[in-house]
Amino acid sequence: MALPTYDFDFVKGETFDLTVDYKDSAGAVINLSSGYTVTMTGRTEADSSSTLFSVSNSSGITLASTSPNITIRLSSTVTAGIAAPNSGVYDIRVAQTGPTPDVVKYILTGKFTVYEAVTSG
Repeated sequence: MALPTYDFDFVKGETFDLTVDYKDSAGAVINLSSGYTVTMTGRTEADSSSTLFSVSNSSGITLASTSPNITIRLSSTVTAGIAAPNSGVYDIRVAQTGPTPDVVKYILTGKFTVYEAVTSG
């Protein structure tokens, strides 16, 4: 089964928010409020050694027990640090930290484009 994809755009220096529901095989939202680590990483290419951004539930990602159970925020500081115009790929990784720490799932992937702002503040 192919990994679900979602492509998005944002302007350098703006705050970008994304919500995701991670569900079990029966379609029920999984309680991610404890026992999970979620990471989202963006690179120019999947095999690139450098990242354009990386956020996790220790900074930039909020996990919950109900829908949406993953809320991702790329802060204006994070997006301001990405050269524009630019594009790349990302994925979202969910790791269960207990009781079975070896359970890892990639739940979403896609492409993103960063645009330069026209209006400055």
